Amino acid sequence: MGENNNFNRDEEINLYQLFQTIKNNIKFIVSFVFGITILATILTFFMKPVYKSEISIFIPINFIATNNSIIINYNQIKSLIDEILSLHENKQYEYLSKKLNISLDNVLAIENIKVKDSKDSKDVFYLSLYVYDKNKIPQLTDAILKYINKNPVIKSVIDSKLREIDTYIDSSQKEIVELEAVKRKIFKDINSGKISLLGVNPVDIEISLINLKSKIEILRSERQVLQRGITLLSELVIPNDEYKPKIIY
Repeated sequence: MGENNNFNRDEEINLYQLFQTIKNNIKFIVSFVFGITILATILTFFMKPVYKSEISIFIPINFIATNNSIIINYNQIKSLIDEILSLHENKQYEYLSKKLNISLDNVLAIENIKVKDSKDSKDVFYLSLYVYDKNKIPQLTDAILKYINKNPVIKSVIDSKLREIDTYIDSSQKEIVELEAVKRKIFKDINSGKISLLGVNPVDIEISLINLKSKIEILRSERQVLQRGITLLSELVIPNDEYKPKIIY
């Protein structure tokens, strides 16, 4: 019982000493908090705001008509973005300006660039642009996409696939010409009464023609997509609000 009383008295003394310490230093504490608040306000006022734009990018890799895909993957894209970021981090702004074919002012607007793949799809990846001037986002996005598409490896893969599609289209068109000639002969034979000499079913020919024409339309559509290269998957969104304050002017 005596021990409990001693413990309570010690606790009261400790609390009393704490309050006395606070009371004796109250001016310093208030001044310190006030000073930190003023400093934070001043720094925030003079800091550059940073704007973040999340961009979805489409990689044309899958082709229905030719029943295969092309070899462009996320890691290739990431290595190109990392190259841009490395030049920026090493302050090689003029060289980066020439590489992206944009003004130095646009390069200096970059704070950071990040890229990540999609867990759901191999033909989509996400680009995050962190910039000091949100009005530079469209020019920077366009410059980065052009830089990726002009990469010799990626350009070579796309050009090779375009030639393959053109070969498929030419081959299909030749088949159509041949089948159309057979179809005309069949109808000529029918009109001349030579039905018994027919060795081909006209219905089969018509189905083949429909399938070939449909295939050519798909090939042409896929060719248009491929010709655009790596592009925006959705409309570019310019943020209104800043992402976070950053470096001082």
